[in-house]
Amino acid sequence: MSLDLLLMIFYVCLIGAMIGSFSGLVPGIHVNTLAAIILAFNGTLESLVSNIVPDHYAPIMLACMVVSAAVVHSATDFVPSIFFGVPDPENTLNIMPGHKMLLEGHGMVAIRCAAIGSIVGAFTSIALSVPMYHLLSNGLGHYLDSLTIGILVSVLA
Repeated sequence: MSLDLLLMIFYVCLIGAMIGSFSGLVPGIHVNTLAAIILAFNGTLESLVSNIVPDHYAPIMLACMVVSAAVVHSATDFVPSIFFGVPDPENTLNIMPGHKMLLEGHGMVAIRCAAIGSIVGAFTSIALSVPMYHLLSNGLGHYLDSLTIGILVSVLA
């Protein structure tokens, strides 16, 4: 892989991270809506990157942007959910743990706990991705292919 391609993927991931931050911190805007908008501008994005990288890398760039936006969105969407839409203290049946902490004056602790959970989850998924890749590509994946229908039927039954 060339350095230009890696830098372009890095820049596209940064743009996706900014989009994900925006959609995560602004209530009412979901990353799926922005992914549909990004997909609508697929031709424009392809023409922008076609001068830098080969044309067949444009879908990879688009996927990197959407995935990074989704990851950052899921890591930041707890902020408005904790601070906005808090029910009255009388509605204890409708209250979430973050809302309860906010009503007790520990809103920043709730944000810190959610951020730590996001970071631990991200590092855990990164650490498990390489072993899972090797397990699934060296025979276990073919074994699971034959069991997939049975697993789905048993879960849905």
